[in-house]
Amino acid sequence: MNSNIRRGFQLGDWRVIPDRGLLKGADGQVHLEPKVMEVLVCLARHQDKVVKRDELINEVWGGTPVTDEVLSRAVSVLRTSLGDDRMKPLFIQTLPKVGYRLLMPVTPLADASAANNSDRSIINKWAAVPAAILIMAGALAYWLWPVDVVDPRSPAAFAQISDWFDFLAEEKAGTGGATSIAVLPFENLSENNSSDFFSDGLTDELTVSLSKVRGLKVVARRSSYSFKNRTADVPTIGRLLNVDAVFEGTIRQDGEQLRINAQLSNVSDGYLIWSDSFECAAADIFNMQESMATAVAEALRGHFTGGSLQIPLVEEAPPDMEAYQLYLVNGNFLWKLRGEQPLRKSIELYRQALAIDPGFSRAYIGLANSLVLLPFYSLEPMEEIFQEVDEILANHQFSDDRELGEVEAIHAFMAYHRWQWIEAEERFRRALALAPDSPNVYVWYSQHLSYVGRRKDSLEAAKRARELDEISPVINDRLGVAYLWENDNVRAAEHFAIGAQLGFQNVINPAYMILLLRLERYDEFRSVMAAFHRGTPASPDWLIENADTVFLKENRKMALELALQARQEGRFGLSGLEFGLWVLIGANDQAYANFTALQNSAPQYLQLEVVFIEEARDFREDSRFRNLAREIGWEEYWNKYGGPDKD
Repeated sequence: MNSNIRRGFQLGDWRVIPDRGLLKGADGQVHLEPKVMEVLVCLARHQDKVVKRDELINEVWGGTPVTDEVLSRAVSVLRTSLGDDRMKPLFIQTLPKVGYRLLMPVTPLADASAANNSDRSIINKWAAVPAAILIMAGALAYWLWPVDVVDPRSPAAFAQISDWFDFLAEEKAGTGGATSIAVLPFENLSENNSSDFFSDGLTDELTVSLSKVRGLKVVARRSSYSFKNRTADVPTIGRLLNVDAVFEGTIRQDGEQLRINAQLSNVSDGYLIWSDSFECAAADIFNMQESMATAVAEALRGHFTGGSLQIPLVEEAPPDMEAYQLYLVNGNFLWKLRGEQPLRKSIELYRQALAIDPGFSRAYIGLANSLVLLPFYSLEPMEEIFQEVDEILANHQFSDDRELGEVEAIHAFMAYHRWQWIEAEERFRRALALAPDSPNVYVWYSQHLSYVGRRKDSLEAAKRARELDEISPVINDRLGVAYLWENDNVRAAEHFAIGAQLGFQNVINPAYMILLLRLERYDEFRSVMAAFHRGTPASPDWLIENADTVFLKENRKMALELALQARQEGRFGLSGLEFGLWVLIGANDQAYANFTALQNSAPQYLQLEVVFIEEARDFREDSRFRNLAREIGWEEYWNKYGGPDKD
């Protein structure tokens, strides 16, 4: 059983995931410091036996001299996290001056899953039947009934989709346990402040390079960026980010020359593990970056894992420096901003980079990422743009796992917007298997899941995206949407607010307007609707002026009359909102007619997520809904992957 402990175990009501430092319970999850988790793992390996203090210290700290107070603190933190009482323990018993014992039984998750999947009643009933008869019956059943073999790597093999996400993360980390690291933003010491983009870009690229090392967990770039220009010391930062080590440095650019000083520190004591200086011409930054990443991984391997980290060789040829700067400094930065103008500028810069270096794989991915989003921030025709993206991805050979995962995610994004639900699901599964640490994949998967009515799974995917990138405006907004669809208006409002503070513009977010209606924040709703339609001839005065009455069920007749008159006079509102508005005011005939009209002409204007929210119950209960679900492929998807969440 000991070999399965590292992969996770059940401890009372707690599900323990060692390699992610997680305790999962009915009321949520708790992140443990790495050494605190190792203490729990050690006790679990020796369950129901007394583990002496010196044995614990030796096994957890590997011979590093630590005081008894360090162990006592770790046990105290563990007790608090488990909700245990030292005087009346349910989990950990203290034997004064001797050691500790884990009282609660430990069940490896693999064993628990097998036990849950077996039918004990059938086994007991047929226990007396001779083995030969059972074998014959089994053989007969094999030939008479189709056997549905579940891929052990697919979500179907797990009780919850979050367990599958955990499995993917653990598999990437490796079976020997993972070391975790945060790459802090490099400090720009150049006289030219414009080099900030260069130092931030180098930080991003080093993070991506280190994330390719199997057995190494790298904290999300955005989470690390919250410590830019910090004043806290390394141990404090490391504990806040729940990592073993912190990588930081400075960069100075003088003309075409670069000088970088970098250091790696141990979080537990703040001591340096490794430091070095690098000097090179700006044109050689790619090679220097890869050399630095390899040196850091080697230092981590020697200090923490005894050689278990698997460090890949650099296979991609260094890009042209000018192309690299266009990609790194400008294209990626603008893509993260979203919006029509930033996306168009990023597309232009990615194209310039590829004109200089036609073999630059990441620039192709950046270009494709910007293009697929453009139709949703502009009037560009979706299918024409998607066909261009298909050609871009088909004409370049990708080899790196992360790049292949991102390519699959782009194809999946296009598939669900083309309503090819099964293809989208299959491609997202491949994308997550290849790039389980890519927050963008989880964000897009979350949206796909809500498009097919799997609201709870959509929320889990959005949560995972935020774990990987806690201060991304887009991710926080997506999490707000997912909470909104689950009727958790408080958490939805919280994450919409965080997203807005980080730069996301709620004015372009129909889900945010639904939240405002739910919370009866009518003045803000009017302001958002007015801003959304500013400069257009289709401003919906009927809606803005009557926002506090038209969405009430008792006023549906009045709302329909106002809406029909406004539509006839060209004052209904922009086409991107029409379907959702008909649904919200309960005008099913108009909603179904609008759905049919947009289905072939402009499907991107159909807010399919709205179909599965509480306010759309009447739309779903309409007799036409089943035919619609069959026609657009939902029914086929549900038959294969499970139906929508029940109301």
